[in-house]
Formats: sequence, structure tokens, C-alpha cells
Amino acid sequence: HLLPAANWMNDPNAPIFFNNHYHMFYQYNPHGAYWGDMHWGHAVSPDMVHWKHLSVAQAPPPGGPDSEGCFSGTAVVQDDHVVILYTGVRAVPEDQATSKDDGHIFRETQCLAVANDSALTTFTKPPQPVIASPPPGMLVSGFRDPSPWRQGEWWYMTVGSGIVNQGGMVLLYQ
Repeated sequence: HLLPAANWMNDPNAPIFFNNHYHMFYQYNPHGAYWGDMHWGHAVSPDMVHWKHLSVAQAPPPGGPDSEGCFSGTAVVQDDHVVILYTGVRAVPEDQATSKDDGHIFRETQCLAVANDSALTTFTKPPQPVIASPPPGMLVSGFRDPSPWRQGEWWYMTVGSGIVNQGGMVLLYQ
């Protein structure tokens, strides 16, 4: 079982075999052994038994769509580059929130990061999310956990969501 070198970890994200190595990203708080300040940790292995921890792969930038945290996501390979799609969160007024739980009022958006190197140690993020909001007019309870795949010439992606006071749903994007 992969454990962080220190502090708190949560969901494994974006496991991928690339450039002859297994890469595991995971939700990680580099500042303490408790939930919060969500980054993505990164470990690499030749055999999924022996892991080497690398530097933080995703960190929340001030003012960005993920300024309050880099949450769950998935990695894919496109044109020989690893691309990560993940949920970014930022604090917003309650009427703009997609998630209201545990005292947090967040706007969730779907963000993108493209690896700059074959070791997957540095990434470039566009300043805007790839999906900035759920479909207009929907009163959602959650908008997170993107899961993309390619089918033929098209890319598809599901995003977990729900409708307030009704229940869960999955949104499908093409």
C-alpha cells in the first residue's frame, strides 16, 4: 500500500503507466497530517511494489480556479503527452457554489494540466478551467471527479454530480 513520505493523503488519482514506470498521484496535504490544503502528491515505481516519492505534482495557485485545492482526477495520454483532468475548487459566495459540505462552500470546475517532461515532474496549466460550470439552470450538489476516455475520433468525459434534494447523477461531455 502506497503511503506518503509524511502528512495526510486521500484518494489515489490518475494512476498511469508511462515511459516504463508506474505513476501514482494522490490527494495530499504537504503541511500537516489532516484534511486540507489539497495538493497532488506523486510517486513512481518500476514494479508497483517499490515506490519513490517525487515532488508535489499539482499545487493550488493563488487566484486560479483551483486556488483552494486540486481534487480528484484522471490521467490520459494524448499525442505522447500525459494530460491530467482534475477538479479544482475555490471558495465562492454560497449562490455560486457547487458543493456545500463540512463548512466548505466551493465552486468546482474541471481543470487541465499537461506534463512538460517524460518523468511527469512538471506540468503546465491553462489559466481557465476546461469546463467552468455544470450545465446552465441546474441546481447541482457536486460537480467533480472527471473521468475521460477516447472512443474513435472523440474524447468523452463523465463528471459526478447530483441535483439538490433529488439524488446523484453523472454528466456526460463530448
